[in-house]
Parts: sequence; C-alpha cells; structure tokens
Amino acid sequence: MANAVFALSTGRCSTQFLAKVLADALPDALVEHEPIGAAYLPRKIFRRPAQVLRVLGGSVPLQRKLIQIEDLLADGRTYIDTGWPTYAWVPYLETRFGDRLRFLHIVRNPFATAASLLTHGLFAGAGKGLARHALIYGTDPGILHSEFRADYAGFSPFEKCLLHWIEVNAFLHEQRERAGSLGLVRFEDVYGGEASGVQDVAESLAGQSLPPIPTQPFDRYQKKLDGDLRLTHPDLAEVAIGLAVTLGYDEADLRATFDLETIAAQYGKLRHERAKPGRRRKA
Repeated sequence: MANAVFALSTGRCSTQFLAKVLADALPDALVEHEPIGAAYLPRKIFRRPAQVLRVLGGSVPLQRKLIQIEDLLADGRTYIDTGWPTYAWVPYLETRFGDRLRFLHIVRNPFATAASLLTHGLFAGAGKGLARHALIYGTDPGILHSEFRADYAGFSPFEKCLLHWIEVNAFLHEQRERAGSLGLVRFEDVYGGEASGVQDVAESLAGQSLPPIPTQPFDRYQKKLDGDLRLTHPDLAEVAIGLAVTLGYDEADLRATFDLETIAAQYGKLRHERAKPGRRRKA
C-alpha cells in the first residue's frame, strides 16, 4: 500500500541527504526535501489545534501540497517528505491520511543542533522568513516550557535555537504514541560510522528493503558559524539535557561534550576542513 511518509526533526539532521538517497533508490515514489519550506507555517499551529483549519484555509501552497499527496496515494505511489517544517502537522496529517501516515522522529544532540542552526544565522539576523514561520519562540502560545517566557527577550541566538530544539523534540516525543509512528532514531547512531544506520533509516522510511545506501552525508547548504555561542541561562541547558536523556542520550556523555568553546571551534569550520585524514567525515 502506498503511504504518506514524513521524516520529522528540528532541522540540521541530514534529512537532505536522506531525500537524495531515497529518491535515487525509489524511482516510483515522490521523495522531497522541504518542498514548500516554511510555507508549512508550523509555528502558527504548534500546539494550537484550533488554528489548523484557519491556517490551512489561508495557504494555497499548503493546500496544493496536501492535495498532491492525496493524488499520489490514489495512484498507488508513495510520498516521502524529509523536510523538517512539517513537524507541527502530525495530528492533522493523521486525520487527513489515516492509516497511510508514517512518520519517523529524528533527533540530534541539542547543543550540536543549536550550533548548526546558528551557522545559518537563525535568530541572529539571517533566515528571517524561516525563523519567523518555522522555528518556535519562547513567547509563542502553548509552548511547553513557559517558564522561560519572561527571560526570552534576553536569550542569545544560541539559546533561542536550543529552546526550539527542546520544544520541537518534546512535541515529537509525544506524537510517537500515534499508530503511524516509525519510532525514534538518533542522528549520531545513523551517521556514527555504521553503514547499517543509514540503511536502516532509509528502509524504515521506504517500507521495504533497498540496495546498499552510501553513507557520505550530503549538504548543499553547509555554512560556518559566524560569532560566538553564549549560554547565560543554565536552566535551559539542564532542560535540554533532561529531554535528551529521555530520548536515549547518555547524560554523562552529554555533559562531557558540552563545551561551548569546542563546539564553536568545530562549527567555525566546514566539514571538509574539520575532518581528519583517513576518517569518514561527519555531518
């Protein structure tokens, strides 16, 4: 049976790479990476189910995309979207596609994710449309961690990216109780050096066995970190660590690698500049 399949994350989880390898492996399916980008408008409906139909009714690109998916399913073709801005739509997608919905939660180390988001200038003056429509703000209605609302105006861009990580992953963790869930995978397990990690994720999304998948990450939008990382609200880091542990990370490992100077130095270089000779390059 053809399915509507979504790889869901905060962004910066190599979903672009997954789209590329799946498109190569599944010529009869339509595989897309962020097909309408921020036009999914996840921020407008995040934890706000009463806003879903109003937002959908006001967005022609979103209406067209969902109708296109329905038409593909009617023709017996699977649809796979690895674009992260779909994350807030899971409840509605289940209503719309029923037992044909499949979704996978992909999570990455919170501090690495925040730094990677910041390489694109999010919350730091660049990517304003993406940040305004697709990332979660500490002042948004319905956020889980409203305790940070009063201090949010003083958050650094890194802290704002970290709060986005917390809110989106907490939400996706809740959605895993739905029948269409394909479970949770950690970025580090997929790209940590074992070829089977990428293979398993690709086959989970495809719903079938696939030829061997290459493991070299692909990212046409890679950028360097411009600026420092500043964390002045330690409670925010503690919440991120607590959630990461719930999602399968080891607390001692998280704390051991949580060094902002080291993270800044790493993301201040492009992947090929920071890879060591003879070792596979990481995303």
